[in-house]
Amino acid sequence: MIYQIINYFIIFFIGIYLGKICNLLIENIPKYIYEEITLKEILFNLKFNIKKISNFIPFNNKNKIIIEIITAIVLVFNFYYFDNIILMLSIDIFLLFSITLFFIDLKYYLLPNILNFPLIFIGLIVNINGSFSGSFFNSFVGAISGYLSLYIIYYIYLKIRKIEGMGLGDLKLVSAIGAWIGYQELLYIITIASLLGLCYSIYNKYVKKIENGLIPFGPFLIISAIPLFYLTSTLP
Repeated sequence: MIYQIINYFIIFFIGIYLGKICNLLIENIPKYIYEEITLKEILFNLKFNIKKISNFIPFNNKNKIIIEIITAIVLVFNFYYFDNIILMLSIDIFLLFSITLFFIDLKYYLLPNILNFPLIFIGLIVNINGSFSGSFFNSFVGAISGYLSLYIIYYIYLKIRKIEGMGLGDLKLVSAIGAWIGYQELLYIITIASLLGLCYSIYNKYVKKIENGLIPFGPFLIISAIPLFYLTSTLP
């Protein structure tokens, strides 16, 4: 029993440290996108901060506590939930990418290719034996159909209204989700995410009195997709 408790504490603090890395990426990737810093500088910042032990004291920055706690809880829960280490590490990877994308989009209305493209590729690799999607075919079709289905909506809206109804990053994130869990659940995910986005928009307009109309769709896609990972995993 004592060894299990120790294991949970170790996983928890690993989650704290990974949360700090997520925080570094959330801070630096938008700067890279807007050409304020280079990719080399991002890697240097990561290396420097990882080596600087004082930066990795748990909860040393009040503004970043939430992300650190989320990553810690996620890793502890997955360690408890999954008996299969491959599934556990796979979902950990997806969730760490998702946490980073979630908060970048929430703050900057941005879903960068530097995270979306690796997430698509890793999803296809993880599903070579259908770990989450049931088969590699489902995963491949999910990646393609996820992008194309929303691109059609994006294109029609652009032609009619002459403005973008969503960012291309949203399309790539749906493609990544499709690569991870297959095409079968995409309609469900997009529908739930759209309803959540609508509620968020109504709340902003009538409660917070915000009229800019901008909605970060990525967080709602992520919230809608995550439960399915725990329902669709197929490895014994």
